[in-house]
Amino acid sequence: MNILNIYLVVWVLIFSKTSCKSTHSSNSCKNCLDALSNCLSCIGEKNCKKCIKSISPNCNQCSKDIFSNNNFEIEGENYLSCNNSVFIHENICKIKCRGEFFQSGECVKLDKFSVCQCFNFTPATTTTTPTITTTTKKPYIQRNITFRIFSEEPSYINDFKVLKNGDLIAAEYNGYIRILDALNGTPKKTIYAHSGPVWSIDILENGDIVSGGDDKSIKIWDLNTESVKLQLNGHSGLVRVVKSLSNGYLASGSTDNSIKIWNIFDGSLIATLIGHTNHIQDLILLNNGYLASGSKDKTIKVWDIQTSKIKYEFKNNFKEIWRMNILKNGDLLVLEVDKNFKIIDSVTGETKILFSGHTSMPRDFAVLNSGDIATGDSAQVIIIWDADTGYIKKLFNKNPSSFDNYDILRSFVVCQNGDLIGAFENKKLKIWNTGGEPF
Repeated sequence: MNILNIYLVVWVLIFSKTSCKSTHSSNSCKNCLDALSNCLSCIGEKNCKKCIKSISPNCNQCSKDIFSNNNFEIEGENYLSCNNSVFIHENICKIKCRGEFFQSGECVKLDKFSVCQCFNFTPATTTTTPTITTTTKKPYIQRNITFRIFSEEPSYINDFKVLKNGDLIAAEYNGYIRILDALNGTPKKTIYAHSGPVWSIDILENGDIVSGGDDKSIKIWDLNTESVKLQLNGHSGLVRVVKSLSNGYLASGSTDNSIKIWNIFDGSLIATLIGHTNHIQDLILLNNGYLASGSKDKTIKVWDIQTSKIKYEFKNNFKEIWRMNILKNGDLLVLEVDKNFKIIDSVTGETKILFSGHTSMPRDFAVLNSGDIATGDSAQVIIIWDADTGYIKKLFNKNPSSFDNYDILRSFVVCQNGDLIGAFENKKLKIWNTGGEPF
């Protein structure tokens, strides 16, 4: 074998380890420039494929290859090679990222190779000019995350929490409270709680359970005896949310537009907080001890529980508030009736990060043990986000071949081991192995 042949063999071996698992999608897209140029604003893989094929039926193979041909491997991660000097490569990269629910994409250098990198925009808090949040790190979580069907329930779950022993307690639409084994989903206890849907459930300081229902009542339960210790009546609308506070207090929010503060030991009403002009959707206790309330009136109000007065109010051009959560640093996570959601400063109300990636409204979110945020929407898409940057780290898309119109997320909970459980309208629970080693 001459020197030239030896050189060629070595070059092929090196190239095969770092590249070319398959042909580049530009090969099948070279006659589809017009279709690609007209589909740069598509959202979601299914819609992007449909857009390309609707403009040029001959580009069916091109639309498939864009989302199947990652022809470059770097440190175990698959990428699409992308040369920014080739116009068609740039368009393919943008459409591929739009299909994977990023806002845009571009050809960048990564570990000395030119690949397609996806990113989202994050608005700055002090200027209206958006800045690009991107990174040279791999765009997805490095370790694999899988899910399995955890169990199937007799009714879908509106809310659930984790008990001190690790079991799950679920508030169900059929009026029952159910205790589930967190390891296998087996029901341990079933309690008929309300004459209508149980909308919210929480765990009190003393270990008792509190539930709020469609029947306008609040009930405090002793799980050992499965009996009601106290029933609290006073709301004229259904009880949308119950929240355990400190010092033996309990807060409840209702469709009667009011928030009530109760004594959990004797059931006495301590205060009624009036200020919202529409239904109370969620309550959250802030790190400073104040109570934040989110409403369909498109505002968040922060209350001093001791004085029953509003400390401050956030309007922020919100849409209807749907859910809220608190981050470890004290910032407030806000889910609106919108496909985007926000992190805001819990004192000033300033928007710190706007998360954009869902094509339909997220129904719930959870803060994982890693500090990342998990969201799930009505289009059967689950996204895991970096809470510091708004960057998408992992996306789970629905399988079009097994589409289920009732597979819509109702609620999330994070188990003691860090795994994420989602309850869906098809009455199934799914569990993702988000616990364990760091991302």
